[in-house]
Amino acid sequence: MSNSSNKINRSIQFKNGSYSSVLIIIVIAIVIIINLAVNALPTELTSFNTSSIDYYSISDVSKDMVKNLNKNINIYMLSDSSGGYNEYIETVCGIYEDNSDKINFKKIDIAVEPGFTTKYNATDASQYSVIIEDSTTGKYKVVDYSDMVYTKNQYDSAGNTNYTNYYDAEGQISSAINYIISEKTIMIYEITGHGELSLTDYGVKDAFDKSNYTLAEEALNLSTTDSIPEDCNVLFIFSPTADYSQAEVVKIKEYISNGGNVVIIYNNVYNIDMPNFYNLMEYIGISVAEGLVIEQDASYYYSASQDPQKTIMPDKNPYSPILDGLENSYIISFYASPVKQIETVACTSTYTELLKTSSNYQVVFFDDEYTVDYTESASIATYVESVFNETNATAKTLVIGNSLFLANITNDESISNNNIKLLNNTIKEMVGDTDSIYIEPKTFNETYNVTSQSQVNIYSILYLGLIPLAFLLAGISVTILRRAK
Repeated sequence: MSNSSNKINRSIQFKNGSYSSVLIIIVIAIVIIINLAVNALPTELTSFNTSSIDYYSISDVSKDMVKNLNKNINIYMLSDSSGGYNEYIETVCGIYEDNSDKINFKKIDIAVEPGFTTKYNATDASQYSVIIEDSTTGKYKVVDYSDMVYTKNQYDSAGNTNYTNYYDAEGQISSAINYIISEKTIMIYEITGHGELSLTDYGVKDAFDKSNYTLAEEALNLSTTDSIPEDCNVLFIFSPTADYSQAEVVKIKEYISNGGNVVIIYNNVYNIDMPNFYNLMEYIGISVAEGLVIEQDASYYYSASQDPQKTIMPDKNPYSPILDGLENSYIISFYASPVKQIETVACTSTYTELLKTSSNYQVVFFDDEYTVDYTESASIATYVESVFNETNATAKTLVIGNSLFLANITNDESISNNNIKLLNNTIKEMVGDTDSIYIEPKTFNETYNVTSQSQVNIYSILYLGLIPLAFLLAGISVTILRRAK
């Protein structure tokens, strides 16, 4: 081959190589530009959610809250000692920043900045914890990782342990931001000394904390206290089993007559003799009647319960703000007593019946072992606004005729949380707290259909009778047509 031919080939190879090099450089540049552009996009557009619980997202409630911020908020996420981050927490924090120009999100490697947590009293905070701070005033709240990602174990009827993983970054962070921007404190006191149940044992304190309601560290013993504390926004009476003294009742009446708010959860299944306590309820124009409600209407009781007719799925009042957000959910009440309105001379009362039975129920009276049938629905939860004659002050009271109202009767927190939501909504209504929010934890666990006994009967007829019959008739028709040919 001649030298000229070799030169031509080398020239062609050089040109091809140059073109390839240029193309590679162009492709690399395009990839870099695309990568930079993608990194500049909001977190919600780069985190794809394929789960049914919106794992990588926040609700409209949280978005609306941060869009209306009038304070600059810092969100700090703490890394572990290797500088790594939790993808779930980081993504959720990034979404808050994307939805408000008032929020600045920053990741802190505590291996590089070991003294960072000291000024927030967060030296014991878990890895991946988050600190929310008002950048102007310095007011802050530490949200521990263990409150955002945790596991609970529950036991089914057979004694088996079921583990449920919860993801609550949104609920905790929104609560912390709301705490930072709020300028008021809602104090709740629970009474003790008469065999009362404790709110802490029923997970209610956790719900209060998320709503930024403060449950007093020590329960209130009226026998050793001169009066209800002045900072008490809501007084809680949770299923006493022994009577109050007359002196204690006088203290509560004084609190109520001056516009105090009270929640009473109590049932009268066994007709315990507590005249002073009953006198207190009559003071606001209400009583919890003796006996246990037994539902006769299959649409009103929970089919999966071991004692279904005593496990009520009551009607909810669609016009009360206390039931906002619960319109399409179920509330379940086990072992309930009727809540009745009675005449009182102390005040003028307005009643809102929140939860009602069907118009076909029975009441069992255990003392004399007899049953009475009723043909009109009864309230098992009533909200009362009472204007007192002597002070002209308005007191607000919620009376729930069901001591087990806050218990997880169904072993399903997605249902039992609805009862706690009703309680939270009531306190919000009582104190006029328009800023309070409560966002449920998310879970990947399978959800169950909640059905009344009548629904079970309908489904049974449909799936065990009508659908097989339809297939049978279709088969017979096809056979007849084929033979006719």
